[in-house]
Amino acid sequence: EQIADITISTRRFDDRPPAATPLWNDELVLLCAPGTLEGEHALKTPQDMLKVDWIFVHGRQEYWQVVTEALGVDLEDHDKGLSTNASNIALELAAMGAGLVATQRSLAHAYMRRGLLVEPFPVRPPSPWNYYLTESQLSKGNIARIVREWILSRAREDAARP
Repeated sequence: EQIADITISTRRFDDRPPAATPLWNDELVLLCAPGTLEGEHALKTPQDMLKVDWIFVHGRQEYWQVVTEALGVDLEDHDKGLSTNASNIALELAAMGAGLVATQRSLAHAYMRRGLLVEPFPVRPPSPWNYYLTESQLSKGNIARIVREWILSRAREDAARP
């Protein structure tokens, strides 16, 4: 039972909420701290990824499968990694130089904009997870409609950013 007028949820493409509106089509990005691209052990080719730690987020391990397939790297060849149960912790670990993270661009945008995380290789495959807006059938009045339109407008603006 839905009790809110408007709900924003993140769901896998095959578990999309009924009658939901996608806010944008998210992409996956591979990210690391800028220092990971410098020095003797810098990442230069996708195969170099196998030499550093990968940061996994519980429940989103498939991000690594999607990204490694896009880069032509065999996921089975990697055995070094950290794991966490939250994307924000994974992003912080990567920003501190703990390794590579594969995540949704929408979650990492602020880190990328501030230069805390960079993309070592230009690959952005579609994310299997996206954000959806659902409106209650019981919503009354203009307020819910106005808020819904504002959210959708912001989502369109954010989706248009590189």
